[in-house]
Amino acid sequence: MSAHIPHTQRLARTAFTVAHHLNSMRGVYRSHDIRMASDRLKQLAHLALGAADHLLDAHDLLSVARDRAEQADAPAPHHALWETGRRLELVRQLTAHGAQDCVNTSALVGGEFHRQRLLPAQPSSLSAAQQAALILTGLGHVSVDSLNDKAHTSQNGTRLTIATIRSLEARGLVTREPVILHEQRVHLKGDGYGALTAVLAHPRRTAPATALPARPAHTANHSRTR
Repeated sequence: MSAHIPHTQRLARTAFTVAHHLNSMRGVYRSHDIRMASDRLKQLAHLALGAADHLLDAHDLLSVARDRAEQADAPAPHHALWETGRRLELVRQLTAHGAQDCVNTSALVGGEFHRQRLLPAQPSSLSAAQQAALILTGLGHVSVDSLNDKAHTSQNGTRLTIATIRSLEARGLVTREPVILHEQRVHLKGDGYGALTAVLAHPRRTAPATALPARPAHTANHSRTR
């Protein structure tokens, strides 16, 4: 629990910093989308700060309950455990959509930078599968089973290959972090943040067959007739 506190605090600081840079960048017209992106970043920062506070409270509550239980040679008080669980649930609620909000904000900034001709005319030379994997990684949906050397995603119906993840690692765009047992979570790294923004600013012409499932034909036809 305590290990997550500095990560949450760092997220808040980073969000505030990016919002400040976005507002102070020279040559950038502060359009509606730029202002919206700045507001979303500040909102994310405040949510992260709230989550950090609840984590600190939960850690303190659990520490006090554990100390008292050891002194009395008895289980930790039920109310302390309940209150700790309540704080952790609040943390989950505050951060549940953080990754999606970050990706949506990146799409706003990338699209606006593209319209203002602040990005290259062409996206980076990533394949469709690599682009899809980069987006899913930004959303926090990608993990690797190191025991079987297989890539997994929490997106239903979406497939990723370990070769795609390795290709992004070789470019320095993603990295892995051990989570539990043999599961490794895949995160964006270094140039991966800029690469993701570029990908979002230049939508793919076609969806990759091995990474993002196509919409069923009957659904697409139904949408056109509405």
